[in-house]
Amino acid sequence: MEKQTKQCQNCNKEFIITPKDFEFYNKIQVPVPSFCPSCRLERRLAFRIGQVLYKRDCDLCKNSIVSMYNKDVPFPVYCSPCWWSDKWDPMNYGADYDFEKPFFEQFKELSLKVPVYNLSVSYNTLVNSPYNNMAHGLRNCYLLTNSDYNENCNYGTEIENSKDTFDNLMLDGSQLLYESINCRKCFKIFYSIDCESSHNIYFSKNLSGCSDCFGSVGLRNKQYYIFNKEYSKEEYFAKLKEFDIGSYKSITEFRDKMKELYLNVPYKYMHSRHNTNVTGDYIYNSKDVLNSYIATESENCKYCMWLIIKPNKDCYDYTQFGENTQNMYEALVC
Repeated sequence: MEKQTKQCQNCNKEFIITPKDFEFYNKIQVPVPSFCPSCRLERRLAFRIGQVLYKRDCDLCKNSIVSMYNKDVPFPVYCSPCWWSDKWDPMNYGADYDFEKPFFEQFKELSLKVPVYNLSVSYNTLVNSPYNNMAHGLRNCYLLTNSDYNENCNYGTEIENSKDTFDNLMLDGSQLLYESINCRKCFKIFYSIDCESSHNIYFSKNLSGCSDCFGSVGLRNKQYYIFNKEYSKEEYFAKLKEFDIGSYKSITEFRDKMKELYLNVPYKYMHSRHNTNVTGDYIYNSKDVLNSYIATESENCKYCMWLIIKPNKDCYDYTQFGENTQNMYEALVC
């Protein structure tokens, strides 16, 4: 079919459906969307729960549990061991469909009766990690969300395959990081952003293949740099001793100085590596991924977000997690 322009039934803005979009909708046998991509995303995210945790009791075993639902929700909440057990049968909540009533009205009635699990986790893959959500494969972790395959990591979101990290966002394959954002395959990174395959880095941004750098931006395969100026090994470590990085005042001053340096160094148009025909941001090792954000080893995906675990193929309007998913449409946390 030819490209069509439609008007969103929610916000009234126009959006385009391409011939390739029609191919996908025909393939999985669904009608074309009536909402624009932005409104579809808002609708999905309205159902995403996970950043806030509560103390409450399991409605089956009555034990005290940690839950993403508070005690006042109108539906039953079971702890993970109870929910996955044979102590209850979801078929007992079955009801005949009434063709005289709207579908979603009946679906809501059913959803308020059937128990839900307290946390969106694979609980049998968690070791000493009860205070986490949207996660699996954790050991000795605390207050992580949207994170997997980590050990001794605390206070973070989108932490993957990492160890010994505190207060971070978007890490993958890293160890010993503190207050850093979007670092991949890094070791001992502090107060830094967008670093890859680097170690012993402080207050830096957009470094790749670097080591022993302080307050630097946009470097590749460099060592012993301070504020983008090269030093000898001896000079570098002597200079570091002058910096009081244990002081909050000093940390604030370094951050302010780095903001000035950020404005003078060119930025790459998107965070990406090893891609073919992609648009969006934070996309890696992917092909034909359009209008998507945070995707790893994905192919033929569009309007997707947080596909943080590989691989993923042929998905539209799909938010979180990934890991061997295919032909997904309008899905959340699957």
